[in-house]
Amino acid sequence: GWRRAEARRRGIAEQAVLPGHCAADLVDALLDHHEGDPALPAAIAAIPGLGARRLERHLPAFLDLARKEPGEAAPKADERGP
Repeated sequence: GWRRAEARRRGIAEQAVLPGHCAADLVDALLDHHEGDPALPAAIAAIPGLGARRLERHLPAFLDLARKEPGEAAPKADERGP
């Protein structure tokens, strides 16, 4: 998934890229909003623990995930964390 690829690209742990609970909430936001929904960025920004820095760095990638099929956007079970 995206999180794993980003972690490898940056040479850091997946949890540092996006904690599991944030990944799960991101999937929910993506499933609850359609591509181009003006409420999607605000829904993503409201994810607890996401933080301004991650939001600034990754919002374009998150919005790109909304353009993919639901199965492509959702992290695998091992990426969602506990």
